[in-house]
Amino acid sequence: MEVEQNCFELQKEIHKQTLLLKVLNDQIDRNQVSVTTMMKQLLISKFLFINRLTIMENCDKSQMKKFIKQLPMKTDKIEAADSFTSLDLPDDFSTVPFKSFLNSLFDSFEQFLPAFYKIDITKLPKNKSLIHPSITLLRTVFPALFAYCWADEPAKSYANQLIYWFSQILIDNKGNYADAFNNWFCHAVRGFYSCLNLLPFMRETFHEILIDFIQIYNSSDKFVAKYLLTYAETCLEKIQNNFYLLPDVLNNFYQQFFKLVDECEYITDKEVEKNNLIRILFFDCLIKPVFINLLLYGVCEIPMANEDAQYFSNIYQVFESKFKSKERLPEIDKELQQMQEFQSFNPFVVIDLINESKAKQKLPSLASFCDIVQCAHQPIFFTTKSLLILYRFIVSIQQFSDFPKSIERPIKNITEQTLDDALEDIDELPFWFPCYSMKYLGIDNIEIKKKKNNSSLYKLFSSPSIILNPNQNDVKKALQESLNLINTTTESKIKSEMLYILKNTDVTTEISNLRKEIKDVQKLLTDRKERSKLLNLFSRELSELTQLTSHSGVKIAIASSLFAEFMVYSNNHQQVAIFDKVIGLVDSFLGPASEFLGKYLLMQFTLMIKPSSKIQKKKYIKPDTDDVETELRSMVSPPINVSGILPKVLLLSKDVSTILMYGMMNGIEIPVMKCYSPPFIENPAAIAKTINEFMNDLSPEVRNKIFDERELQAIEVFLLTFLSK
Repeated sequence: MEVEQNCFELQKEIHKQTLLLKVLNDQIDRNQVSVTTMMKQLLISKFLFINRLTIMENCDKSQMKKFIKQLPMKTDKIEAADSFTSLDLPDDFSTVPFKSFLNSLFDSFEQFLPAFYKIDITKLPKNKSLIHPSITLLRTVFPALFAYCWADEPAKSYANQLIYWFSQILIDNKGNYADAFNNWFCHAVRGFYSCLNLLPFMRETFHEILIDFIQIYNSSDKFVAKYLLTYAETCLEKIQNNFYLLPDVLNNFYQQFFKLVDECEYITDKEVEKNNLIRILFFDCLIKPVFINLLLYGVCEIPMANEDAQYFSNIYQVFESKFKSKERLPEIDKELQQMQEFQSFNPFVVIDLINESKAKQKLPSLASFCDIVQCAHQPIFFTTKSLLILYRFIVSIQQFSDFPKSIERPIKNITEQTLDDALEDIDELPFWFPCYSMKYLGIDNIEIKKKKNNSSLYKLFSSPSIILNPNQNDVKKALQESLNLINTTTESKIKSEMLYILKNTDVTTEISNLRKEIKDVQKLLTDRKERSKLLNLFSRELSELTQLTSHSGVKIAIASSLFAEFMVYSNNHQQVAIFDKVIGLVDSFLGPASEFLGKYLLMQFTLMIKPSSKIQKKKYIKPDTDDVETELRSMVSPPINVSGILPKVLLLSKDVSTILMYGMMNGIEIPVMKCYSPPFIENPAAIAKTINEFMNDLSPEVRNKIFDERELQAIEVFLLTFLSK
């Protein structure tokens, strides 16, 4: 039988618990701040990516310079105000009506959402933006309302709204949804997709195919149907193999569309219509944009010559021909239709993957986040521009919904004071809106756990002023002896509490309750340890998601679109854009956006000024051996043959860094020599000579801007390894 602890031993346990609880509470406080900060950084990162993607896919590329003045295009560092009323707005601008509008909107959001499908893009007034407000609304503002679908519940909630809107379109149009897709629904779906973490799927599916495709020596071969069909078949195979990398929310998303087709009385040929939906929803809205601009989707994160990127999009012509799309090229289509292999090319095999729920990637849980962090709201990242577009949209659908009285008054006040026009004249400013009405996000109730107060005796025992005899097993005597040792002058309150316990309570019962309380606190400590651990893991997960959203491909794509205007700018300033002057030109051309885009515009400049012609070479065939050289070569990209030396050097520098680190950790001597010697590279000395000449042509300032320190060290090791002495 276990011997009960005496008072001294109980106090010792309480002191240990008190100390550990303080340490854990401090950890939790730090981790809470960290995970909340990381969640906000993720939302800002998604805002930047989604807005840049929307601009790049819908803007006039000849006017790109105008776009870099907009908030998402001029910086990576955004500090948002805590609320709309905290914004630095003109003194005569009344924030109350817009604040009331937001509060009323989110409090009654479930009443508004069903009417959203009645959107009429012609009724949205054009603003001063360079992109039509309806596109901005569908691609960026709607996703913001659902916290950019960063977590599972808001992603499912937004998916369900899209499905509901589609169901109403089918009913209202008797099964004909073509007009809605053409006018706005595809933009809404694209906005949903851009929120999801698709980078792992995109990169794993298309990166190797891209690198292999651009090895084709003759440009004319890239229009030959047999080549395109081979690569399209590889793409389709990769799509199937990597389908598990897609977020699992897409399984039900597509399945519900199929269900609506099955239930629609106006649709007779169900299978044909399901194929048509998958063509639009999966291939046209998800896959095709990657072929059009692979940099935007992180398939490749090095600058590429325009011809290499443009030729890659030809592969999708095989899909266009299979879908009998209006955008298929007649000459390629004619050749494909005559090929027997083309007849068996079947993109609709993805329907089987959808029906079997093969998309497996999990998004974080908002409910878990709220439970672990103990918060009862979801911060919504908004800007004055998105608020303005949302307000004008709500006004445009007012006639289609029974709006609550609470929102009619702020709308009336905004209209009467022309605050929407005034807001449009103000630079776009970011702010947070704390959304407490989270039912529309799929969260019903968040339990905020109340802190349990310790008993008076537990608090007394935790005080260093209470000195107990370690050898006294009689409870009452132990407390009485302790009472006699208390300093009446300095610890009068503690002495009074001890006297009260001795005189007015059953001490034996109190000590028995204290033992139970110590066990309860021990459970609390276990919970706190687990909570601190979960907060830390959540913070890491959010950090990884932020990094995936912040890939450099978007910045390279923006810089590529700016290049033509940059060259005109340099000529207008009567300066020859050469390497010793180009940094100053880039800075003056980009203005405030130079810190964000300068490196990537320099890359584009270097790519165009220092091209390299392709040299046809044998393709490296990986041997079926198990040695150090084969192991090292499996970790890096095969030698690439691209129209530009900069992409080669960038890829090589990253791979050499990996090889050096792996060699150091595994005790491999001269790993770079072992990796890049023939037959992996036919003539590494010639490549080293070309790279050396290229690097010497760059000014030190340009080198340090384009390459980081680790990449420069890797290049130096490669040159020292293979350059002739």
